Amino acid sequence: MDLEVMIEGVSDAGVCEMKRQIRKVCKDTRRPGEWSLLLSPSETRGQWDLSVRGPFGRHIASFTEHADQLPELVAEELRACLHTDAATARGARGASATTHSIGVAELAVVASLALAASGFAPARLDAQAPATADFSKRVAAYFDLAKNVSQGVPPLKRTDDPSEIASREVALGIAIRTGRAGAQPGDIFTPEIARAFRPIIKNDFRQRPRRGQKVMLDEIPHFRPKVNQTYPSEWPLATFPATLLAKLPELPDGLEYRLLSEALILRDVRANIIVDFILDVF
Repeated sequence: MDLEVMIEGVSDAGVCEMKRQIRKVCKDTRRPGEWSLLLSPSETRGQWDLSVRGPFGRHIASFTEHADQLPELVAEELRACLHTDAATARGARGASATTHSIGVAELAVVASLALAASGFAPARLDAQAPATADFSKRVAAYFDLAKNVSQGVPPLKRTDDPSEIASREVALGIAIRTGRAGAQPGDIFTPEIARAFRPIIKNDFRQRPRRGQKVMLDEIPHFRPKVNQTYPSEWPLATFPATLLAKLPELPDGLEYRLLSEALILRDVRANIIVDFILDVF
């Protein structure tokens, strides 16, 4: 069994404890094949995103618990995934199931603190630099437009009704697209800011272990973005690397960065639309 574990935003002590519990799970529930586990802070404040990929497919989970509870929670999620794979394999083999002799999992833990200590984590873009300041102004202008047009969209009557939430999301997306019907690529990610962003994204990717790069590329969606496009429901939102997020300009609540196979996009969370994008980021 070959398991690669990538952990971002967790203290050294937390990484050690998580590593210990993961080793125990792998020893108790041994499965063949290649596996990967990625844990990182979510773009939603106070949450953690977990992705486990293996022969069974991909499992995604989010946690709101304190960092001290993460080792146990991550271990339980991994154990559930290994059991799922075992059950699937038993069903496929039927009564002729065979056992596999495998070694203890090989763990390759990459912590964001270790990257910083190695000099691999440059500071956030200078907020006072002309291109960065211009980017922030353009983001603020979009945010104001979205806020204004949203006033014409009826508020939610029930926040626990998925269908009502989805309907308002669609209505908000239509209102924003109408309000910026002439929007073009580069309206927010100007050529100047794109030139500043690209080397940061490329360097962050190149500094990852080779297998970490593979896991990252396997997770991110593969489609060509368009301005004002609704984010396709068939493509899951891949976890945005915390080490990379720390290097980019901060965004207001309701906007987020996301990676695609060939692009960085700016996504409006409430309307689920692609506001702008930069190509050739890898």
